[in-house]
Amino acid sequence: MVDESVSATSVAQLLQEPNSALRSLSLQSAHFADFTRAFSSTNATLSSLTRLELHGAYLKETEVVALFSVLQRSADRLVELKLSGNSPEQLGCEAISTYLKLNRSLRILHLAGCDLSPSNFETLVAGIEQNAVLDTLYANSNSIGSSGGSAIAEALATKNKTLTCLDLRSNNIRFEAVEPFAKALRDNTTLLHVNLHDNWMTPAGVAILQQARAANPNTRIYFLDIGGCNEIEPDEMSDDSDVSERA
Repeated sequence: MVDESVSATSVAQLLQEPNSALRSLSLQSAHFADFTRAFSSTNATLSSLTRLELHGAYLKETEVVALFSVLQRSADRLVELKLSGNSPEQLGCEAISTYLKLNRSLRILHLAGCDLSPSNFETLVAGIEQNAVLDTLYANSNSIGSSGGSAIAEALATKNKTLTCLDLRSNNIRFEAVEPFAKALRDNTTLLHVNLHDNWMTPAGVAILQQARAANPNTRIYFLDIGGCNEIEPDEMSDDSDVSERA
């Protein structure tokens, strides 16, 4: 772990050393805005890293883009990446998606609380669809909505066969996404852990999901959380309603 008082340039210099064997780098409390700039302006690489933690590092869109430029160039052994609590926005999500399309090492990705919109998440799903390594995605506490939820569900039903753990708690996913998720539950044979807690699935939607899981004779799911998803009837709210209306 690198202390938050260490400058980004110092970290880059550390990685630039010929015999650097740094495996895990944690900067979850970093407040410096020039983190990725330091890597981009030196010959530092992340080739020895298997775990990079930038939780709550206050990275904005351009910094996320710069970070993934570095990762794409040199982080070919990275297994876990924690980006929760940052703000990638659209360009950052495009950079992450491109990285996922080409990457052959990353297995665990944390994107909780990143203010992801439906379009942001749909962009990410385009990368997940073509990824053959990622098995765990934490994307809880965002606002991906029904369209974002439907996008990942459709990918899991037809294209992605590697994801085993999916966390989409508290994402404003509503009844419109129930059927795509039901299809994924009926058809997917790799998922093990699915968390949809605290969304707007409605009682009817919850029942459909439960039936879909039961209808898959080859399901491997041992954990399906759809608690807190049954407060609202399907015709009482649409995707463009304000989240604040929830009781």
